[in-house]
Amino acid sequence: MKQCVLDKICAHKDDEIYWRLDNSREYSTKSMYRWLERNLAGGHYKWIWGTKIPLKIQIFQWQLFQNSILTRDNMRKRHWHGDPKCSFCDELESAQHLFFRCSVAKIVWRTVGAVFGTSYIPKTIWQIFSWLYAFLRGLCEIYIVSLAAVCWSIWLARNRATFEKKWIKTPFEIAFTTCAFIEYWAGMQKPAMAHNVKKGAELLKESATQMLRLCGPPRTEASEQADEEEVWDEW
Repeated sequence: MKQCVLDKICAHKDDEIYWRLDNSREYSTKSMYRWLERNLAGGHYKWIWGTKIPLKIQIFQWQLFQNSILTRDNMRKRHWHGDPKCSFCDELESAQHLFFRCSVAKIVWRTVGAVFGTSYIPKTIWQIFSWLYAFLRGLCEIYIVSLAAVCWSIWLARNRATFEKKWIKTPFEIAFTTCAFIEYWAGMQKPAMAHNVKKGAELLKESATQMLRLCGPPRTEASEQADEEEVWDEW
């Protein structure tokens, strides 16, 4: 028995690297997608993997619903000892705070809400579904794309502030970035849905432009983190 094992291990043959998730033994994005859908999504998350957005955004969405995004609270669970405060304000950073409860996020969601004519905004990741369903009934793909675009835009702005010390001058920068992502991802949709997605991006851009004109620029320079929450609350 021992000799048989040794013969297998010591065989004079070059090592091979192959992809176990596909019969061809070659890596492909499609095979990774199928594996994620079967093993990570489960019945409750297939709508994420079925939405026509880039794979990395799908993974980001899934992580968001699993509360595994590397926000500061999750980093501290891994024994990270950095500053736990949000990049936009003095509150402790968590996914719920960053994407929904931070003053910056609230302004972004108010801008989205203005498209639908409502001042009510979602306060949690799960509330977003009832909120969007109320206004986009029958257009599931659009509100999944919209949610992904808003949260991804907030995440990018947060990372620029955290790692590059480049703070947004106005929360509407995030809204305009959201529009750009929605327009870009519209090209991944079927023709009829692509038209609706592009229309949504246009309406959001109009809303952000109008609200920026109404609010005007912040009264003080929004480059210091300590002052930002007060500045955004003034809006």
